[in-house]
Amino acid sequence: MKVTIDKVTRIGNESFVHFSTGFGSAVAFWEADAPTVGEFHDVELDVMESTVWGVNAHFAVSNVYSIKGESGSINLTGKIVSIDDETAVFDLAGSLILLEIVGFSGNIPAFIDLKIKKIALFPTRV
Repeated sequence: MKVTIDKVTRIGNESFVHFSTGFGSAVAFWEADAPTVGEFHDVELDVMESTVWGVNAHFAVSNVYSIKGESGSINLTGKIVSIDDETAVFDLAGSLILLEIVGFSGNIPAFIDLKIKKIALFPTRV
């Protein structure tokens, strides 16, 4: 995923970035040396918690990819393209993310909304 770094915040030894994409913006834990504001990076996104169907994962209202940081959480809208046991491949505007979804029942592919508390970005150095 291509992101632009809008702001960097340090808390102790950890860096958090406010970032934007062509389909939204949020705040994420940065898994590398702190970047510079204004830089563009190709990153992998990691959802840092389990998702439970019916609790913090639901069918999406629209089939539009988005990422929004609001009120202490991050809302992701994307598409499950496959699932095996509880591990799903989640397409977020062309970036594929592996995540755990407990209790999913539905047909694949399916657009879903996730409401999570923490994500991490890993620069790919591409």
